[in-house]
Amino acid sequence: MSPSLKQEVDVSDIPVWPKAAQTPEQAKRRFLGCLLGGAIGDALAAPVEFLSRQEIIARFGVAGITDYALAYGLFGAITDDTQMTLLTAEGLLRAWVRGCERGIVSHESMVTYARPRWLSR
Repeated sequence: MSPSLKQEVDVSDIPVWPKAAQTPEQAKRRFLGCLLGGAIGDALAAPVEFLSRQEIIARFGVAGITDYALAYGLFGAITDDTQMTLLTAEGLLRAWVRGCERGIVSHESMVTYARPRWLSR
């Protein structure tokens, strides 16, 4: 039975990712893998994002979409979802650098300021 929103959840047995167990290169590769995995999933799902299950089956068969398909005039189109993920990651990275260099940072403002850079591209 899942806990309700008002119940306390015991998190003492949830494993913690040990910071010392990974090198900076491993952390960099993991972050890159997350971003690339999200972008690939977004590109694969773009043609079916707003379709019902019945529409997906009618267009791609019972297996659903299994390869890149035409979306927004492109195969493997990157959508606004990936772009927003990347701008958020950029803002968080800039916040981390600013925090390291100056000791003060607002993560919210750094992500917010990433939006105009994204819009101007």
